[in-house]
Amino acid sequence: MHEPDVPPVLAAHEERRITLRLPADLHEWLAAQAKSARRSLNSEIVYRLETERTAAEADNKSR
Repeated sequence: MHEPDVPPVLAAHEERRITLRLPADLHEWLAAQAKSARRSLNSEIVYRLETERTAAEADNKSR
């Protein structure tokens, strides 16, 4: 399926819906972390993934 051309500014805010399977203990831990940070579980997962991506990109640039 061909994706329509989307301006970069809009593409950065585009969202995709996925189904994610997690071990129960990881789900419980993430839910507790989200509650502690006053975020939804989804927001917590996105926050952690974006943080890791930023760190990985910085690590790649330093090589």
